[in-house]
Amino acid sequence: MKKVAELLRERRVELKLTLPDISQKTKIPLEQLEHVEKGRWQNFSSLAYLHGIMTKYAHQLGMDVRKVMALLRRELEEKEIKFIRTTKYEEKGRSLSPNLYLYIFLFLFISFFLVQFLVFWQKPVIKLSDVPKTVGVGKPLVLQGEAEPGALIYLNEEKIYQDIDGKFREEIFLKKGLRTVTLKVLGTNGKEVEKTYQVEVK
Repeated sequence: MKKVAELLRERRVELKLTLPDISQKTKIPLEQLEHVEKGRWQNFSSLAYLHGIMTKYAHQLGMDVRKVMALLRRELEEKEIKFIRTTKYEEKGRSLSPNLYLYIFLFLFISFFLVQFLVFWQKPVIKLSDVPKTVGVGKPLVLQGEAEPGALIYLNEEKIYQDIDGKFREEIFLKKGLRTVTLKVLGTNGKEVEKTYQVEVK
């Protein structure tokens, strides 16, 4: 059975589309599309982020999204893909006393719940380049910045995508006059932050 990456690539070629074409139409970063077509699932920051990319890509190619997602889930289960990179530590020769193990365990246990508590209540942080107050008619307003990887970002209620480092860049065309641009970020902990800008198009 063909892999889901092969099916997507063959369908794209059949439609005579290039990856830059797809990237321009879907706003999915070119690098992420290359990872998809090469089946490099471990290069994505999270399963939720990968699902969003795959859904939009399959839809753009006119494919059955549910079938594509089912094939993806099966492939991820077979390969046991992990999205969180871990580091291996070599064990040192010196042994530790049982009491020290207990203290380390308690310290890690308390630290873990303290961090989880702080993360849960913290609103997502978003770093955004300066937003121009005016823009010419027919010219795009360019918004670029960075948020926590895996966060959901909406520009005027339309979802936009980050790269693996959490960076994003989006262009939007506005009609003449004073326009409102709203950027909303939903963090992985469910907390939300919203910023509104006034831009004059003339």
